[in-house]
Amino acid sequence: MKFPTIKSKTLNKNEYQLPNDLRGEYNVVIVAFTQYHQRDVDTWIPFLQILERDNSNIHYYELPTVNNRGPLFRFYLDGIMRGGIRDFETRERTITLYTNVKDFCNGLNINPSQIYTYLIDKKGEILFFVAGRFSDKKGDDLLSVIKKLND
Repeated sequence: MKFPTIKSKTLNKNEYQLPNDLRGEYNVVIVAFTQYHQRDVDTWIPFLQILERDNSNIHYYELPTVNNRGPLFRFYLDGIMRGGIRDFETRERTITLYTNVKDFCNGLNINPSQIYTYLIDKKGEILFFVAGRFSDKKGDDLLSVIKKLND
């Protein structure tokens, strides 16, 4: 299964064509659908910071995913998020996907009631995915896949 191809911008306004423009040979992307999902996303961040530090071929990103309601909504929402995230690197890792959420979820066979963490390659092949908050088991499962890729 492939991750959808979507054009968007980071909160620093840098354009990306996902998944091709993501920096890593392999990329971990966390897809969230509501503001309240940020708490679940945040449970992954310490693990992903260490993962990226220890693996030069892996980068991680946060992908808030919302329905596309036009340029004014995009300007407003990006401005709100940019104002709430002061750290440059975090804004560079945050790429809001403005799309049809129903179609996006149907294409990945997921439900927008929770977050999803994916490991994808440059072509968008999904190598691993898991739903929900971080746990040691989920982290170990992801590390196991990465170890096989790096062997």
